[in-house]
Amino acid sequence: MAARGAARGAADFFDVAVIGAGGAGIAAAIAAAREGARVAVISKEPIGYGNTRIAGGGLATENVPDDLFDDVVHSGAGLADRQAVRVMADEAAETIADLVRLGMVFVGEPTGKPHGYRLGGHSKDRILSCPNSGSSLAQALRGAVASFDVELFEEVMVCELAGRPGGPVSGVIAYDMIEGRFLDIRASSVVLATGGAGWLFHPNTDNLKTVTGDGYSLALRAGAGLVDMEQIQFLPLSIVYPRSMRGVFAGEPSRVSGPRAVLRDGDGAKLLDGLDRRTRDELSNAVFAAMREGPVTEHGAVLLDLRENRKLPADSPELAGWKRPTGAVRQAYGRDVFFGHQPMEIMPTVHHLMGGVATDVEGRSEVAGLFAAGEARGGLHGANRLGGVALLDILVFGRHAGQAAAVHAQSVKGAAPASNIGAEALAETLGAAQSREKGERAGDLRRELMDAVWQGMGGARSDARGRKALSRVREVGGRMADCRVVQKKSWNLDALDLLELNLMVPSAEAILLASELRRETRGAHMRDDAPEADSAMEGKRTRIAMTGGALGAEWQAIR
Repeated sequence: MAARGAARGAADFFDVAVIGAGGAGIAAAIAAAREGARVAVISKEPIGYGNTRIAGGGLATENVPDDLFDDVVHSGAGLADRQAVRVMADEAAETIADLVRLGMVFVGEPTGKPHGYRLGGHSKDRILSCPNSGSSLAQALRGAVASFDVELFEEVMVCELAGRPGGPVSGVIAYDMIEGRFLDIRASSVVLATGGAGWLFHPNTDNLKTVTGDGYSLALRAGAGLVDMEQIQFLPLSIVYPRSMRGVFAGEPSRVSGPRAVLRDGDGAKLLDGLDRRTRDELSNAVFAAMREGPVTEHGAVLLDLRENRKLPADSPELAGWKRPTGAVRQAYGRDVFFGHQPMEIMPTVHHLMGGVATDVEGRSEVAGLFAAGEARGGLHGANRLGGVALLDILVFGRHAGQAAAVHAQSVKGAAPASNIGAEALAETLGAAQSREKGERAGDLRRELMDAVWQGMGGARSDARGRKALSRVREVGGRMADCRVVQKKSWNLDALDLLELNLMVPSAEAILLASELRRETRGAHMRDDAPEADSAMEGKRTRIAMTGGALGAEWQAIR
């Protein structure tokens, strides 16, 4: 494994370039390298970071594939890609076995057999956990990729895909944040493993700052379509205040709630019980409805009351599996709330996008040479994602995408790469922004965009709120051309803000257009102007594509 690319010339050439170095990206890189491909991994963060590293849940496994298949399809509310779900269910047990061989250690029984627990929406105990599950997984994968001849480009942001619109792709144009220059990295295949877009909703997200929806915009501009972009999963329990901790994960409802937790409004009136049996979308939608109807707390939230659990004997079978909230809750709210002596203010936080690039089960997009895996890829989960399935998803389909990308690269070896854009063009654009004496800062525009997206998509949606948010997003996009960037070479955060904003705008627009098209409530997508599912939309998913530089939405039949 070569760190930071031994030779960063005008045009490095690889068989496969993987964008993103979380679980899906590393799984794809390892799979491609095993096929004999020369692989580059390009990441805004160090290898093994991304949302994978902060994942707090476990990994789903299954020795009876039909059971996992049924649960995932049921959770998807008619939108799950059944073919992809079948592949994931069939390969779940062997994928976990591979992880153990890489050094992952799961919490187990005295016999050494991993011990599973149940999350909301699962029909059985199948979630495996390990200490610091996300970081443990990331560390195992980072160690595994080190044994392959994979070239790493860390702290490097991909800004454009090289190639003609509609394909084939021929590599990427990337910005090296440390050296302050653009790189032209050519490749026969490109795998998008860029994660989701939680930061579009900041501060109402538990995602990392780098998760800005880059892959969705890169795919759209290359000619690929996106599906299910309106389906955004919220975790129902997150910290509300202080603002610096807003959106931070407070705990998994099925484990933190215990058997007798109660949801209360701002005045303390009972709203809902049985929280440990609810799926994430059911409970999130209930919390949003309560916040909309009121009364709410002084911070605009509702209350999670755990006090009834404390009335049970400590050895009560009902408390088996009951867990404390995350340590962040104690830091934000104090000891009494953490231990359940006082109710906890909570609200949903954006966690995962079920939508993404339209691909087949091998990760192939509509554009030759362009693949996607993990949260960048859409369709698998449908309208909701079960807890514990995302980490399984990134490993199974990261592997498939990496293998398919390597095979494609071999099939086109010797073909002259074509490019519609070069590093020089992007350098000129950034240079113009740095030469301006006046102009808005991209960081300020980012905050406007984030507020617009949250107002339009945070909780229940409507035509009126969606149209207003879409107008604001497009207006922010129009003002980017006049932004001013400070003149600094290494770690120019102004430059990074502008480059990320350039990709955030189309991704935000795609989410809002998909929401506008699906005028019904289904899964994680809740509308207060269409509160029921519409049978006319059964078996259809939204599709967003770019034509002539403009985005449009249409229906696509589910295969």
